Amino acid sequence: MKQNSSIKTISLAQNKIGDTGAIAFAEALKINCTVQYIFLGKNFISLKVAMIIGEALKQNRTVKKMCLKQNLNAIGDESCNAIAKALEENNVVREINLKGNRINANGVRRFSNVLKMNLIIQKINLETNRLGWEGVIAI
Repeated sequence: MKQNSSIKTISLAQNKIGDTGAIAFAEALKINCTVQYIFLGKNFISLKVAMIIGEALKQNRTVKKMCLKQNLNAIGDESCNAIAKALEENNVVREINLKGNRINANGVRRFSNVLKMNLIIQKINLETNRLGWEGVIAI
């Protein structure tokens, strides 16, 4: 991915890539200028790696769609903060799928603030999280 300039979609979903694989992916994402769609769902990556992916998004200017669904042990409110911070600086990502994670009202509030500033984002999937009524109100 670091040297390939023709790949536009990468799906590593359900591959048990773990932290080592996800970190390598995030590092490549920082310098890749062609990948537009990434799918890392169901890999059980850690909170640390979710935050590293957020940092990579700050530098990447080509990813339009990102799927981090069902990474149950990693994607919660802290990860939301890192991803939301990245989306404040990234004006390319249009869609993010965070379905089936551990996001509650606090994480959603952070995304709500980003949506006020970032008008490029068109879709955020937060199905099957822990939003509760406070999360719904925040959106």
